[in-house]
Amino acid sequence: MCFIGGMARQANIPNKENCTLEELETASRAASSLKSHVRMMAIKALMLGLSHDQVAELYGTTRRNLSRWVGRFNRQGIDGLLDQPRSGRPPKITAEKTAVFVDLIRHPELVNETHWTGKKFYGYLTHTLEEEIGYRTVVRWLHEQGFASRFLVRGPTGRMRKRERHLLSC
Repeated sequence: MCFIGGMARQANIPNKENCTLEELETASRAASSLKSHVRMMAIKALMLGLSHDQVAELYGTTRRNLSRWVGRFNRQGIDGLLDQPRSGRPPKITAEKTAVFVDLIRHPELVNETHWTGKKFYGYLTHTLEEEIGYRTVVRWLHEQGFASRFLVRGPTGRMRKRERHLLSC
């Protein structure tokens, strides 16, 4: 029981009429995402008699999220625990492009370059590959991929002198 404002409130429990433990187990093994799997296993744990506090700690969530999952399960059954399509703008750089671009950054010689800088890579994407993308988007994406820029200074004796920003893997 939860005490809210001096009044006791019963924690919501999964409706066992929505499915059997075996059906929930089968659905959790076939879940298309880890998040859906975790939701199903949390509901199963509640159905087996674990407390909300135990299940929340076991699955690394809050009691509030757990309560939402139970509500969705009670209204929609197992389907309520599956990931739903999200609204919002799709990423400018897709997963397929990410693999290609990371390979290009790691192997600039593939396109007759010696190294990449943020500006140079942005120019390559927009002019050569004709990607419609902003410079800040490219820089944000580079950081998300673990690339950082460093200053290198090289002199005539091989010592560093001229300042250039090179992309390096972190």
